[in-house]
Amino acid sequence: MREYRIDELARAAGTTVRNIRAYQDRGLLHPPRVLGRVGVYSDTHLRRLRRVLSLLRRGYASAQIQELLGAWDSGSGLAGVIDVEEAATGAWTEESPVELTRDELVERVGGEAQLERLVATGWAQVDGERATFRSPALLDAFAEAIELGWPPEDLTDLHERLGPALDAVAGLFVDTAVDHLVAEHGDTWVPRGEEAARTVELFGRLRGLTAATVRVHLARALEERAVQAVEQHRSRIEAARD
Repeated sequence: MREYRIDELARAAGTTVRNIRAYQDRGLLHPPRVLGRVGVYSDTHLRRLRRVLSLLRRGYASAQIQELLGAWDSGSGLAGVIDVEEAATGAWTEESPVELTRDELVERVGGEAQLERLVATGWAQVDGERATFRSPALLDAFAEAIELGWPPEDLTDLHERLGPALDAVAGLFVDTAVDHLVAEHGDTWVPRGEEAARTVELFGRLRGLTAATVRVHLARALEERAVQAVEQHRSRIEAARD
């Protein structure tokens, strides 16, 4: 079984050390095993922490989460339900948020105005002089595009417009999956035992298939759009020569 220090646990779960300590204070997360002066967490802590984060994202209050986890600990049959919900709603990326100073983030995204817009869209969070960006890969891409000469305000415009467009794509996939599960199991289905385990595995495989499908369609669409743009530019050049 793997062991984690608190900062490693935070990275693995995609949260912060401050949040982990708060969850422990509220009784949502068991205290670590102490070796010397160091708290050591296990995979059991990580699974429970991910359940807590999943329930928080769905709007459950701390007291409700305590009740759900208490029922799960006592073996009331909620384990399958929680596992399936976590598989369906958990993070779709292994990335952990990157923490840096506010000034560093301002520099990387191209200015104060861009940071404010990224905070408004939920990609960035600012707490005093500290800042967090949800995706290190996206932040690197953002900074590199600016270095290549892409205006920061245009990049932010792009990300703001991508949100609704990709939300519509996500809706197509989720609606299709929900329709399939309801048609097969009914709209009051409660997964248990082996059925719950198979459903968790199904969601895991669907994640990979969904990502692969989107990549293929996006690559084809980008190729077709690029060809159109080049042809339009060539037409403008030829028209200018006439």
